[in-house]
Amino acid sequence: MREMKPRERVLAAVHHQEPDRVPTALGGGPYGLTDDLYFRLLERFNLDRSVPPFRQGHNISYMDDRVLERLGVDTRYVWPTQSPTSPARPTDDPSVFIDSFGQYWIRAFPYYYSDTGLLRDRELDDIDRLITWPDTRDPRWSSGVRERARVLRENTEYFVIGRMVTSHGPFQMASDLRSTDQFLMDLAINPDFAHRLLERVTDTIDGLLQGYLEAGGQYFDMVELPGDDYASNTNLIISLATFREFCKPHLKRLVDTIKSYRADLLVMFHSDGMIAPLLPDLIEIGVD
Repeated sequence: MREMKPRERVLAAVHHQEPDRVPTALGGGPYGLTDDLYFRLLERFNLDRSVPPFRQGHNISYMDDRVLERLGVDTRYVWPTQSPTSPARPTDDPSVFIDSFGQYWIRAFPYYYSDTGLLRDRELDDIDRLITWPDTRDPRWSSGVRERARVLRENTEYFVIGRMVTSHGPFQMASDLRSTDQFLMDLAINPDFAHRLLERVTDTIDGLLQGYLEAGGQYFDMVELPGDDYASNTNLIISLATFREFCKPHLKRLVDTIKSYRADLLVMFHSDGMIAPLLPDLIEIGVD
Protein backbone atom coordinates (compact mmCIF):
# COMPACT_ATOMS: atom_id res chain seq x y z
CA MET A 1 0.00 0.00 0.00
CA ARG A 2 1.29 3.49 -0.83
CA GLU A 3 2.13 5.92 1.96
CA MET A 4 -0.78 8.24 2.74
CA LYS A 5 -0.66 11.89 3.73
CA PRO A 6 -1.70 12.54 7.36
CA ARG A 7 -5.14 14.01 6.57
CA GLU A 8 -5.89 11.28 4.07
CA ARG A 9 -4.84 8.65 6.62
CA VAL A 10 -7.16 9.95 9.37
CA LEU A 11 -10.10 10.41 7.00
CA ALA A 12 -9.70 6.81 5.78
CA ALA A 13 -9.77 5.52 9.37
CA VAL A 14 -12.77 7.55 10.53
CA HIS A 15 -14.71 6.50 7.44
CA HIS A 16 -14.03 2.81 8.20
CA GLN A 17 -11.54 2.32 5.39
CA GLU A 18 -8.08 0.81 5.74
CA PRO A 19 -5.26 3.36 6.01
CA ASP A 20 -1.60 2.59 5.36
CA ARG A 21 -1.05 2.57 9.14
CA VAL A 22 -2.95 3.43 12.29
CA PRO A 23 -3.21 7.23 12.48
CA THR A 24 -2.02 8.95 15.63
CA ALA A 25 -3.46 11.96 17.46
CA LEU A 26 -2.08 14.01 20.33
CA GLY A 27 -2.91 17.36 21.86
CA GLY A 28 -6.69 17.31 22.11
CA GLY A 29 -8.90 17.61 25.14
CA PRO A 30 -8.99 13.84 25.81
CA TYR A 31 -5.28 13.27 25.21
CA GLY A 32 -3.22 16.34 25.96
CA LEU A 33 0.37 16.18 27.15
CA THR A 34 0.80 17.11 30.80
CA ASP A 35 3.42 19.81 31.26
CA ASP A 36 5.88 17.52 33.05
CA LEU A 37 5.83 15.01 30.19
CA TYR A 38 6.04 17.81 27.61
CA PHE A 39 9.20 19.25 29.19
CA ARG A 40 10.78 15.80 29.32
CA LEU A 41 10.04 15.38 25.62
CA LEU A 42 11.75 18.71 24.91
CA GLU A 43 14.86 17.37 26.62
CA ARG A 44 14.59 14.07 24.77
CA PHE A 45 14.42 15.83 21.39
CA ASN A 46 16.93 18.59 22.30
CA LEU A 47 14.31 21.30 21.75
CA ASP A 48 14.28 24.67 23.53
CA ARG A 49 11.42 26.14 25.57
CA SER A 50 10.62 28.89 23.07
CA VAL A 51 6.96 27.86 22.55
CA PRO A 52 4.68 29.86 24.90
CA PRO A 53 1.80 28.14 26.71
CA PHE A 54 -1.54 28.37 24.91
CA ARG A 55 -3.29 28.85 28.26
CA GLN A 56 -2.44 29.61 31.90
CA GLY A 57 -3.33 27.94 35.17
CA HIS A 58 -3.63 24.38 33.90
CA ASN A 59 -1.27 21.44 33.77
CA ILE A 60 -1.82 20.77 30.05
CA SER A 61 -0.58 24.11 28.80
CA TYR A 62 1.47 23.59 25.64
CA MET A 63 0.73 22.85 21.99
CA ASP A 64 4.09 22.38 20.28
CA ASP A 65 4.07 21.41 16.61
CA ARG A 66 7.79 20.55 16.81
CA VAL A 67 7.07 17.72 19.26
CA LEU A 68 4.16 16.45 17.17
CA GLU A 69 6.41 16.45 14.10
CA ARG A 70 9.06 14.39 15.90
CA LEU A 71 6.42 11.89 17.04
CA GLY A 72 4.84 11.54 13.60
CA VAL A 73 1.39 12.72 14.76
CA ASP A 74 -1.20 13.00 11.98
CA THR A 75 -3.45 15.61 13.61
CA ARG A 76 -3.04 19.27 14.47
CA TYR A 77 -5.26 21.23 16.83
CA VAL A 78 -6.71 24.69 16.78
CA TRP A 79 -7.57 25.98 20.24
CA PRO A 80 -9.34 28.98 21.74
CA THR A 81 -6.77 31.27 23.32
CA GLN A 82 -9.18 31.82 26.22
CA SER A 83 -12.01 29.82 27.76
CA PRO A 84 -14.45 30.71 30.55
CA THR A 85 -13.34 27.58 32.44
CA SER A 86 -9.72 28.77 32.54
CA PRO A 87 -8.32 30.97 35.33
CA ALA A 88 -9.78 34.46 35.33
CA ARG A 89 -8.70 35.62 38.79
CA PRO A 90 -5.79 34.40 40.91
CA THR A 91 -5.99 33.70 44.63
CA ASP A 92 -3.42 33.83 47.43
CA ASP A 93 -2.94 30.08 46.96
CA PRO A 94 -1.16 29.21 43.67
CA SER A 95 -2.95 25.86 43.60
CA VAL A 96 -6.38 27.56 43.55
CA PHE A 97 -7.90 29.68 40.79
CA ILE A 98 -11.27 31.26 39.98
CA ASP A 99 -12.77 30.88 36.49
CA SER A 100 -14.95 33.34 34.56
CA PHE A 101 -18.13 31.88 36.04
CA GLY A 102 -16.82 32.67 39.54
CA GLN A 103 -16.23 28.99 40.35
CA TYR A 104 -13.16 27.98 42.40
CA TRP A 105 -10.84 25.20 41.18
CA ILE A 106 -8.21 23.32 43.18
CA ARG A 107 -5.16 21.54 41.85
CA ALA A 108 -4.90 17.82 42.53
CA PHE A 109 -1.84 16.78 40.52
CA PRO A 110 -1.80 16.57 37.59
CA TYR A 111 -5.25 18.13 37.03
CA TYR A 112 -7.69 20.54 38.66
CA TYR A 113 -11.12 19.82 40.11
CA SER A 114 -13.93 22.18 41.04
CA ASP A 115 -14.24 23.15 44.67
CA THR A 116 -17.66 23.34 46.36
CA GLY A 117 -20.11 24.45 43.70
CA LEU A 118 -21.28 28.05 43.75
CA LEU A 119 -24.87 26.78 43.56
CA ARG A 120 -24.61 24.20 46.31
CA ASP A 121 -27.57 24.55 48.69
CA ARG A 122 -28.99 27.35 46.52
CA GLU A 123 -32.38 27.87 44.90
CA LEU A 124 -33.56 28.08 41.29
CA ASP A 125 -33.36 31.89 41.11
CA ASP A 126 -29.72 31.74 42.18
CA ILE A 127 -28.70 30.18 38.84
CA ASP A 128 -28.90 33.59 37.17
CA ARG A 129 -28.11 35.63 40.29
CA LEU A 130 -24.90 33.96 41.49
CA ILE A 131 -23.25 32.73 38.31
CA THR A 132 -21.39 35.17 36.06
CA TRP A 133 -22.54 33.85 32.68
CA PRO A 134 -19.96 34.98 30.11
CA ASP A 135 -20.83 37.00 27.04
CA THR A 136 -20.27 34.35 24.37
CA ARG A 137 -20.15 37.04 21.64
CA ASP A 138 -16.94 38.47 23.09
CA PRO A 139 -14.29 37.98 20.35
CA ARG A 140 -11.60 37.08 22.88
CA TRP A 141 -13.02 33.55 23.17
CA SER A 142 -12.00 32.81 19.56
CA SER A 143 -8.91 35.01 19.29
CA GLY A 144 -6.26 33.44 17.07
CA VAL A 145 -8.49 30.60 15.86
CA ARG A 146 -8.92 31.75 12.26
CA GLU A 147 -5.21 32.45 11.75
CA ARG A 148 -3.96 29.06 12.92
CA ALA A 149 -6.75 27.13 11.24
CA ARG A 150 -6.09 28.79 7.88
CA VAL A 151 -2.34 28.14 8.06
CA LEU A 152 -2.89 24.47 8.89
CA ARG A 153 -5.40 23.97 6.06
CA GLU A 154 -3.54 25.92 3.39
CA ASN A 155 0.07 25.06 4.22
CA THR A 156 0.06 21.53 5.69
CA GLU A 157 -1.31 18.05 5.00
CA TYR A 158 -2.50 17.47 8.59
CA PHE A 159 -5.99 16.58 9.81
CA VAL A 160 -7.25 19.79 11.48
CA ILE A 161 -9.31 19.54 14.67
CA GLY A 162 -11.05 22.30 16.61
CA ARG A 163 -10.31 21.73 20.29
CA MET A 164 -13.14 21.80 22.84
CA VAL A 165 -14.33 25.32 23.71
CA THR A 166 -14.72 24.48 27.42
CA SER A 167 -13.18 21.70 29.49
CA HIS A 168 -16.51 20.15 30.50
CA GLY A 169 -19.82 19.55 28.73
CA PRO A 170 -23.34 20.23 30.03
CA PHE A 171 -23.55 17.42 32.60
CA GLN A 172 -20.12 17.94 34.10
CA MET A 173 -20.25 21.72 34.06
CA ALA A 174 -23.60 21.61 35.86
CA SER A 175 -22.02 19.22 38.36
CA ASP A 176 -19.08 21.62 38.83
CA LEU A 177 -21.36 24.56 39.57
CA ARG A 178 -23.83 22.68 41.80
CA SER A 179 -21.45 20.05 43.32
CA THR A 180 -21.71 16.58 41.83
CA ASP A 181 -23.52 14.85 44.67
CA GLN A 182 -26.22 17.52 44.86
CA PHE A 183 -26.67 17.68 41.09
CA LEU A 184 -27.17 13.92 40.96
CA MET A 185 -29.88 14.36 43.58
CA ASP A 186 -31.41 17.18 41.51
CA LEU A 187 -31.79 14.80 38.58
CA ALA A 188 -33.89 12.56 40.80
CA ILE A 189 -35.89 14.92 43.03
CA ASN A 190 -35.40 18.50 41.80
CA PRO A 191 -35.82 18.25 38.01
CA ASP A 192 -36.78 21.91 37.50
CA PHE A 193 -33.42 23.00 38.90
CA ALA A 194 -31.53 20.41 36.86
CA HIS A 195 -33.27 21.33 33.61
CA ARG A 196 -32.69 25.05 34.12
CA LEU A 197 -29.02 24.70 35.01
CA LEU A 198 -28.35 22.39 32.05
CA GLU A 199 -30.12 24.86 29.78
CA ARG A 200 -28.01 27.82 30.95
CA VAL A 201 -24.79 25.84 30.72
CA THR A 202 -25.64 24.67 27.20
CA ASP A 203 -26.53 28.22 26.17
CA THR A 204 -22.97 29.20 27.06
CA ILE A 205 -21.26 26.26 25.37
CA ASP A 206 -23.38 26.65 22.25
CA GLY A 207 -22.66 30.37 22.01
CA LEU A 208 -18.94 29.77 22.33
CA LEU A 209 -19.15 27.00 19.74
CA GLN A 210 -20.93 29.26 17.25
CA GLY A 211 -18.24 31.93 17.58
CA TYR A 212 -15.55 29.28 17.24
CA LEU A 213 -17.07 27.90 14.03
CA GLU A 214 -17.50 31.38 12.57
CA ALA A 215 -13.82 32.01 13.20
CA GLY A 216 -12.27 28.77 11.94
CA GLY A 217 -14.93 26.25 11.01
CA GLN A 218 -14.33 26.48 7.28
CA TYR A 219 -10.83 25.05 7.82
CA PHE A 220 -11.67 22.27 10.32
CA ASP A 221 -11.95 18.57 9.55
CA MET A 222 -13.41 17.79 12.97
CA VAL A 223 -14.59 19.53 16.13
CA GLU A 224 -14.36 18.24 19.69
CA LEU A 225 -17.36 18.62 21.93
CA PRO A 226 -16.49 19.41 25.54
CA GLY A 227 -15.95 16.19 27.48
CA ASP A 228 -18.81 14.82 29.59
CA ASP A 229 -18.22 11.76 31.77
CA TYR A 230 -21.27 9.58 32.45
CA ALA A 231 -19.78 6.36 33.75
CA SER A 232 -17.46 4.60 36.15
CA ASN A 233 -15.23 1.71 35.09
CA THR A 234 -18.11 -0.74 35.27
CA ASN A 235 -21.41 1.07 34.63
CA LEU A 236 -23.20 4.34 34.05
CA ILE A 237 -23.48 6.69 37.04
CA ILE A 238 -26.91 7.85 35.83
CA SER A 239 -29.59 5.71 34.25
CA LEU A 240 -30.13 5.58 30.52
CA ALA A 241 -33.58 7.12 31.06
CA THR A 242 -32.02 10.02 33.00
CA PHE A 243 -29.43 10.56 30.27
CA ARG A 244 -32.15 10.67 27.62
CA GLU A 245 -34.32 13.12 29.54
CA PHE A 246 -31.71 15.52 30.86
CA CYS A 247 -28.47 15.25 28.87
CA LYS A 248 -29.16 13.94 25.40
CA PRO A 249 -31.20 16.97 24.18
CA HIS A 250 -28.36 19.33 25.11
CA LEU A 251 -25.69 17.22 23.42
CA LYS A 252 -27.91 17.06 20.33
CA ARG A 253 -28.20 20.84 20.33
CA LEU A 254 -24.38 21.14 20.24
CA VAL A 255 -24.04 18.53 17.50
CA ASP A 256 -26.77 20.27 15.48
CA THR A 257 -24.89 23.57 15.76
CA ILE A 258 -21.80 21.97 14.22
CA LYS A 259 -23.64 20.06 11.52
CA SER A 260 -25.76 23.06 10.56
CA TYR A 261 -22.60 25.06 10.04
CA ARG A 262 -21.14 22.35 7.79
CA ALA A 263 -22.83 19.01 7.24
CA ASP A 264 -19.55 17.23 6.45
CA LEU A 265 -17.81 18.48 9.61
CA LEU A 266 -17.01 15.53 11.87
CA VAL A 267 -17.93 15.61 15.56
CA MET A 268 -15.84 13.97 18.27
CA PHE A 269 -17.21 13.38 21.76
CA HIS A 270 -15.14 12.25 24.74
CA SER A 271 -16.66 10.47 27.74
CA ASP A 272 -14.77 8.45 30.34
CA GLY A 273 -15.96 5.12 31.65
CA MET A 274 -18.09 2.22 30.47
CA ILE A 275 -20.57 4.15 28.30
CA ALA A 276 -21.51 1.31 25.94
CA PRO A 277 -25.27 1.64 26.72
CA LEU A 278 -25.14 5.24 25.46
CA LEU A 279 -23.47 4.56 22.12
CA PRO A 280 -26.67 4.07 20.09
CA ASP A 281 -27.99 7.41 21.41
CA LEU A 282 -24.75 9.21 20.62
CA ILE A 283 -24.80 7.82 17.09
CA GLU A 284 -28.45 8.84 16.75
CA ILE A 285 -27.72 12.50 17.55
CA GLY A 286 -24.88 12.64 15.04
CA VAL A 287 -21.63 12.04 16.95
CA ASP A 288 -19.11 10.62 14.49
